[in-house]
Amino acid sequence: MGLSSSEINKQKGSGVLIRVDRSNHSWISHPRHKHPPLDLLFIQSGLQKIKCSTYLIDMWGNHHSIEKISKHIISTHVFFAIIKAYSWCIQETIALGKYLRNHNIITIAVGQHVHCASILCKEKKSFVNTWSTAFDYSIMGNPESECIRFISQLLNDSDNVSCKRYQHFQHTYEPDIKDLPFPQFTYRMMIDYAFPFPVSQLNHIKKWAYIQTSWGCPHNCLHCSGAVRKSYGKKLYKRNPSTIIEEIRFHIQKGAQAICFEDDALFTDKDHIRLLLQQMQQKSLNIPWMAHARPDELDESILKSAASSGLKLLKIGVESGSPKQIEIIEKATCGKEWIAQVKHVFKLLKQFKIASVAMFMIGTPEETVSDIDRSISLARDISPDYIQVQRFTPYLDTRFYQTLSKKDRRTINTLSCYHYSFNKWSDVGMSEKQFNHYHIHFYRSFYLRVSFIMKFLKKNKFLLAQKSFLIERLKNVLINHNHGGLYDCSM
Repeated sequence: MGLSSSEINKQKGSGVLIRVDRSNHSWISHPRHKHPPLDLLFIQSGLQKIKCSTYLIDMWGNHHSIEKISKHIISTHVFFAIIKAYSWCIQETIALGKYLRNHNIITIAVGQHVHCASILCKEKKSFVNTWSTAFDYSIMGNPESECIRFISQLLNDSDNVSCKRYQHFQHTYEPDIKDLPFPQFTYRMMIDYAFPFPVSQLNHIKKWAYIQTSWGCPHNCLHCSGAVRKSYGKKLYKRNPSTIIEEIRFHIQKGAQAICFEDDALFTDKDHIRLLLQQMQQKSLNIPWMAHARPDELDESILKSAASSGLKLLKIGVESGSPKQIEIIEKATCGKEWIAQVKHVFKLLKQFKIASVAMFMIGTPEETVSDIDRSISLARDISPDYIQVQRFTPYLDTRFYQTLSKKDRRTINTLSCYHYSFNKWSDVGMSEKQFNHYHIHFYRSFYLRVSFIMKFLKKNKFLLAQKSFLIERLKNVLINHNHGGLYDCSM
């Protein structure tokens, strides 16, 4: 790095945390629910405890170029930059890392792009130098507690001897969640990370806070990736429910009107979720909340208790209406039982007045047009409030990627953008034009039905009396409108 002692002393104790994304958001084909980078917020709160001042830049919430953000960071004279990114913007994150390193800022990579880089370094020897010119250190796995520990070492070891092990991809770190401080949400962040779709159960909600109660997911889906996960690893690490209750109260005091639980597997451990729901009811928190779920983890007892504790919306990974495809992607061992459970769960959601977003995929291995039609039929049958349709994307850190030929891997690794809504690689034998057609066809077949439109207007009558609100929300839904600006969350 070439920093003098005086430069180190001048800069130490300050840093920036960045979640990188593409500067141009128009490449995303459907509206995005902007989730906060909770891992970075955990790190930021932890660094505050050791008197290290930081601020956050989240490119999911702005349209600024890497060059503009780089210049802004340089002007703040920080000592280090913690950079989180994904497969689809690995070129942007390398450009940012190089720019900051050239200005004597220590760069630390966290997130899914680190796992991708570890694979690319093995498959493309030229990538080793590319990565090393952008990043001084890399933290694989769950970065929350490990990154706090690492920065503490970095600030107290002028020779960086104890930090050398972070220069290689040798460890995948497990979470140490016992003493993690609560993430801090500013007023603006609560608004900017709001759930974007109009839902009658949440029509009065403007300010959202996000909570993670567990890390890890014990399931073994073929397409599982850090690009869509909230944590890493199969082992489940759970926070104490009393701590979670304390955090909910903390966010309510800060102004939060609703909570989004960000767990990959909130409902996996039945004892854990029942105890949490029981304490939420006993403490009379009375705050609406939403979460992600698998249909095979839900039953009438759990949903009844969840509804009583404030559950208003679930995002559920349905994936496909074809039993064969469910088994191929190893979502379940029996595809017929999975689909039967999907139908049962969505009936229960209506019974308990819980809104829903059903998540589907197209382009799964060996999928046919008939399989896609089965998915469309299932979507119409279960009739959720919304659907989202993603394209099956074997990111580099998935098990499916490891089964591909070297030729297919090379094709994937040369794509300029590799994202689930803009995936130009497919294993289903369709042309890109055909793939785009069926992707759009899925949405139109669901949303443009007269029955859906009438039901939507009936359930969301409040929108008709709030034209300005409706217009703004429609912009979010139809053209993926996003706010601009940098988050300056100095603490």
